[in-house]
Formats: sequence, structure tokens, C-alpha cells
Amino acid sequence: MNELYIQKRSYSKTREDISEFQLYLKSVVNGVFVWPNSFVLGHIRKVVHEQQMELVHLANIHGAKSELVMKRQMMLVNSIIFRLHAVDKLSHSRGSLTSGVDNVCIEGVDKDRALLVEIVEWLGTTVKHPKLYKSDPVKRVWIPKGNEKLRPIGIPTLKDRGLQYLINLVVEPLVEMTSDPHNYGFRPYRSTKNAIAYLRSHLHTIDSSKKGNHFTTASNVENNLLRLLPENKWILDADIKGFFDNINHDWLLNNLTLHPKLLLIIKAWLKSGVIDGKIFQLTESGTPQGGVISPTLVNFTLNGLEKVVMEALYPLTKSKEQRIRIKLKDGTYTCVASSLAYVRYADDFVVLVRSKHIMLTFIKPAIEKFLAERGLNLNEEKTKLFRLSDPGCQLDFLGYTFKYQDKWSIKRHVFYHNHAGSRGIALYPNKTKVLSFIEKLKLIFKKSMNLDAYNLITKLNPILRGWSNYYNMGNSSHYRDTVRNSLYHLIWRWAHRKHRRWNRHAIAKTYFLTAKVEGTKLSNTEYSMFKNVKWVFHGKTSAQSRYNVDKTKLIYLVDVGNVSQLLAAKYYNIPQNLIHIHAYHNDYMKIVEYNTNVNFKALGVNAPFKQKLLIRQNNLCPVCQSTLTESSVGWTNVLHIHHINPIAKGGARNKLDNLILVHSWCHKDLHRVNRSHKNEIVL
Repeated sequence: MNELYIQKRSYSKTREDISEFQLYLKSVVNGVFVWPNSFVLGHIRKVVHEQQMELVHLANIHGAKSELVMKRQMMLVNSIIFRLHAVDKLSHSRGSLTSGVDNVCIEGVDKDRALLVEIVEWLGTTVKHPKLYKSDPVKRVWIPKGNEKLRPIGIPTLKDRGLQYLINLVVEPLVEMTSDPHNYGFRPYRSTKNAIAYLRSHLHTIDSSKKGNHFTTASNVENNLLRLLPENKWILDADIKGFFDNINHDWLLNNLTLHPKLLLIIKAWLKSGVIDGKIFQLTESGTPQGGVISPTLVNFTLNGLEKVVMEALYPLTKSKEQRIRIKLKDGTYTCVASSLAYVRYADDFVVLVRSKHIMLTFIKPAIEKFLAERGLNLNEEKTKLFRLSDPGCQLDFLGYTFKYQDKWSIKRHVFYHNHAGSRGIALYPNKTKVLSFIEKLKLIFKKSMNLDAYNLITKLNPILRGWSNYYNMGNSSHYRDTVRNSLYHLIWRWAHRKHRRWNRHAIAKTYFLTAKVEGTKLSNTEYSMFKNVKWVFHGKTSAQSRYNVDKTKLIYLVDVGNVSQLLAAKYYNIPQNLIHIHAYHNDYMKIVEYNTNVNFKALGVNAPFKQKLLIRQNNLCPVCQSTLTESSVGWTNVLHIHHINPIAKGGARNKLDNLILVHSWCHKDLHRVNRSHKNEIVL
């Protein structure tokens, strides 16, 4: 274990007391191996991240495939620290609740501590003797896709997933180091919204009627240069044919930056086969969609594509601006920027350029050559080449739609009212996705007739909050209102079916009219926004709190239109000075701070305590010392507010000095261990 501290570079700004961590390691050395608590696991996360950064540092100096880097990889996967962290990640993943062909899953950390320790020890034996490792087949399950088709997902066994987490800890940093700047899929501190925002920066509305706009000059109008507006860019909406099924195994094994012994484990996974129902199938190519390490292998396979796209214009120009020649009416030529842009999320990517000829002659052939080397091809039936200005054309990307109209109608397109009567490109939620979400809500109500209002709202709120947090960009207000109106009708229908003999007045009084209830306290401070609103769906329950205090608890349904702030997409567009900073970069905290600031903006009027506590704690969990928020997606559900001095012992309920913000799993540890002892350590 001491090898983990050799040549260690310090990337943290503070050096906290790690005596408890050292005591735990000492007990493991002495043969007392139990599953650690959140305090120790927090220190383990920090040590692992520092070692991953050191691995990247060595790769930058000596090369990713150097002997020194390979030896370091083997040392790390054999260490107890990395094995514990891998199983810790496994225990907190949603996939831990799903079993593979072995029918084993983790029901909870408290219940399955012995199983977690067993997996840690099994990992140690396996990485020491990789030649003896034989992967279990992957269990295939089919889940619905957005187009009413089914997508195959491969579920490895629990131990195989733990091993994938472990190998991924030493593969991902090297893949991140060479990642394409505008690849936003399956990357720490990157999200779908960053990808959409970058695309929006190239597909935005330019008001050609505005005074002083360079597009309105007499020369540009005469030479028809208005065709250079964003809506006239050519868009390659690419689809790779059977991506997860067709990646060439030989190419992957020959190029992956991993120690040869660990490549044996990767090869065993790739060749493990699939069990679909009761039928076993061999896997000669591809990687299972749903495996822990599969996203990293996807990124490794497609990293470098952005460079290929950008260099495709080299036969025409090697200038930084990549300017292309345009013929004018008088026969002369002028140079304009090609506006070449590339954005990728997982295996979905989009390329923009101003010329169809350039796209077909230079860019698309370069993409096809790059993919062919990896055993991949474009799906010609699904790959589309178009302009937003073409009739009936729109770009659907990651749940959002880019749509152009020469003249937006205020009556038909309420979501674009700011540009009513004028031209422009709108960004809004994909209509099919919105309707699919409403159908999901209908199914929840249908299956919840036996629930009371309190438990129904408890079930709905996280779903509504997550949807609203995702669709808070651009011109989304109309569709947020659509969901809110649908919810209103679904609630009334649910209440009528539940109380068939009640009239509307009785239902309204019971579930909607927010009369003040004596002794009632709101379950969360974010619902205080409803205190002066007359009509809000709510539920209440009478129970004892965990402090044995009798109280009536009241809960309100969140408002999907206001639970998160609507923001312009530009706020999610990662600045150019941060685009090359990855999770294992020396300056990684800059991208963390950027995401934190965006999260604050999206909060709007909601979760004021969480926002204040995030700032007060410098975005760190005081229990495990890990970052509280990592990306610009919804995060409030995984963060809990903990009372330092319990309310039952006289502690203040809503005073900041008595509150800390912690991860949900750290919060469980705080209430499981001896509180008086741990409070001294944490605070």
C-alpha cells in the first residue's frame, strides 16, 4: 500500500487529517478487512483521483504506451485502494440492483457488506492471474427506444462489473487525455446540455434586419451572401450502423492504451458471448451496450474523428480560419469562413459546413475512411444531409429540436413568441419526447390508484424535477407548460377515480386549495414558494419524525415550469479556455467551478438552502471531502441537508450554521454511526 505514496503530486488545496484513513489501512494490513465507512471511502476517492492524475502526468512525459505507464497501471489495479474504490462505485451505481446471469445483485451497502468485501478480494486474485480469468456471458435485455423499437442492453455479472470498474480506473484517464475537445458523451464534467449548447452556438439566429449587421450591406444583398446565414449551413446528421455490434476487436486490442496482461481481461469480455433468453450467442465483434467500460471504449474508438474532420479541408486551405472561396455575381471571388464545426455525444455526431460540395467531396469520405479502419460504417439510410432552411427539415439531437422558420407565427408557435413575425432558428424540446414523457406520467397515475396524494407526489416530484432540469434551455417554456397542463388533467382524473362520489368542490378543497393547516410544516424549503398560491396539488400525512416528534407533514407537487430556471443555451456552452481541461487535468477544478456556477443559475428561486450551502462549503462534501456537483445536469436529488445538532436535541431547523450539504449516501452513514463521535470528526 505504501507504493501509492511514491512520487505523489499534490493537487488539492488543503491537506486534511487522514488519521482515520491510515488506521483503516493499517487494520487491513493486519488482516482485519471490513467494508469502510464514508469517511474512509472519501479519502480513498481523493487518493485514487490523485493517482489517476499522476498516471496522466507520466503519460504526457513518457507516452501513454511507455513501459513506465504500463507498470503504473498494474501497480494501481493491484492496490487495495483502487479495488475498494471500484467496488464503492459499483455499490452506488443503479446497475448494482440488476443481476446478470449469476442472479446476484447488491440490495444495499448495509445489507451486503460481506459481499462487497468478497468482491474486493476476488478482484485482487483476478488481476494477479489474468490468464486464468474467464468472463461470464452477458445477459441481454431489451429496453424501449424513443421510436417504439427495442434496444439491446448487455448486463455483466456483478463481479465482472466490479472488474470493469477497476480496469476503467486506469483506462479512462488516458482516454480522457486524448479526447476530442467537442466530445461530450460519457465524460466526467461533460453533459448532453454542453453538446446541445455548442451546437446552438453555430445554429443561432442572426437578425439580418438589425441595423449595423454586416449581412445587410448592399454588397452582400446584391451578391446573395445571405445564403451564408446559419440556417443555410449544411448539416451532416450522422448515424453509425450498429456501432456497439461492429467495433473491430483486433483494432481495439492493438490500439488500447493498457498493459498487455490487462488486455487479456478486455479480450475475455469482448469474447464472453451473450445469453438472450436461454440462447447463447458468440460475440466476434462489438462491445456490449450497457457494460461499465463500454462508454470508455466507445470514446477511445472515436477519439481522433474531430481532428480528421477539421483536417479534411487541408487540400483547400491550411489557415486557422479555414476560409473558402465564394464566387460573386461579377465573376470575382471572395473568401469566407467555412464555419466547419463538429460535435459528438457517444456515437451520435453532427458536422456543419457552409458548402455541400465540401461536405461530400472532402469531409464525408474522410469520416468513412476513419470509421472503416475500426470496422464501422455510416448507415446511409439514417445519415442525413440537409439545411435547416430546406422545407420540412429540422435537426433532432439529444432530445432537443433545432427548427428554422422564415416567419414564426405567434398563434402556431407560442414557444418562439420573441421572434413572432420574423425569421429565426428555435431550440426547443423534441415533440415526440414530450409526448412520450406525458405517456409515462399517465402510466404512473394509472398504477398509483392505491396511493394517497402524499405518496403519489413523493413518487412524481423527482421525475418532474429531472425532466424540468433537462429541458430548461432555449425556447422550452411552451412545452413545459404543455406538461404542466397535462399533469393538471391527470391529477383531476386520478382524484375523480379515487373518490367517485365526491363532487368537484370536495376534491378541490382536499387536494388543491392551500388553506393553512394548523401545526403543518413544509417538507422542504423549496415548497415555500407556494405559500401565497391558492391552487396547488398537495398531500399531507401525520407521522412521527425520526426525532420522535409528532407533526403533520405537507408536500406540494413541483411546478415543472418553475422548478428550474429557463436559461439561454450559451450558459451551458463550455468556454474555449476550458474546452481542453478534462477530469484528470491539473486545472480540473476550473471546470468543476464552471459547472457549479451553471447549476446555481439553473436553480433560480428554488433550493435556496442548498445553493447557499454549496457556496459556503466550496462545493465539497464535509463527510467524504469529494466534490458535491460534477456536471451541469440535475443534481439536487443526490444531495441531502443534514442537521449538525439534531432538531430533537434543540437544533435549529433552518439556520445555516446548523446545516451541512452532503451526498445522500454520506447522509445515511451519518445517521448509522455513533452521531456524537462522528460529528466531532466531520465538523
